[in-house]
Amino acid sequence: MEHRNLTEIFSNEARIQLSFSSYMKMAALICFGVTVTATVFIVFLGGVTYVPGPEEASFPFWLTIYILFGSFLLGMAGAAITYPVYMLLCEKNKGQFATGKFAVLVNGSNKSLKNGTPESGAP
Repeated sequence: MEHRNLTEIFSNEARIQLSFSSYMKMAALICFGVTVTATVFIVFLGGVTYVPGPEEASFPFWLTIYILFGSFLLGMAGAAITYPVYMLLCEKNKGQFATGKFAVLVNGSNKSLKNGTPESGAP
C-alpha cells in the first residue's frame, strides 16, 4: 500500500451527497433504532394488557419477531425506494446541507479545493 499525502480539512458545516451504500448504512442505523424502540414500546403495552388464551401462547413471541424483522425490512425497503428522490434533491440543491463534525481528506499531491470543487493539477 503506497503512502498518500493527505490533508484533513475540518468543518462544522458541509454540503454532502451520500452514495447508495452510505445512504443505506445511515438508514440501517435509523431503522434499527426505531425498530428496537417500537418493539419495546409495543411489547411493554401488549404485555400489560394482553392475556393469551391456551392456543395463543406463542402470539406475543411471533408478534415481537414480526415487529423486529418486519419493520426493519420495510424501513430498509422504503430507504432504497426513496434514494432516487434523495439524489434528485441533492442534484437540484448541489448536495444536502448538513451540520456536525466533518473531516475532508484532500490528496495534497494533485488536488486542491477551489470554490467547492476539486481541481486536478493544482499544488
